Amino acid sequence: MENITEQYQERIEHEFNALCKIIIRHASAEAKSKVSKRWKQEISFEYLVESGVIPAYSCGGFENGIEARHPLSL
Repeated sequence: MENITEQYQERIEHEFNALCKIIIRHASAEAKSKVSKRWKQEISFEYLVESGVIPAYSCGGFENGIEARHPLSL
């Protein structure tokens, strides 16, 4: 191992650094792809409220004494 020249060590370091950069680049691209897919599937609550699909709030009463059987506190 004493015969390893400084140029050879620098070359090995350079190749290792290049490999690390490639791995990090691919990992970040994969993470970006996963987040992008998730965002495409999700619908924001704000959009649903603004479009009128669901009301922002609702008021109502319980019928037939259901509140006694299933208490609800908010």
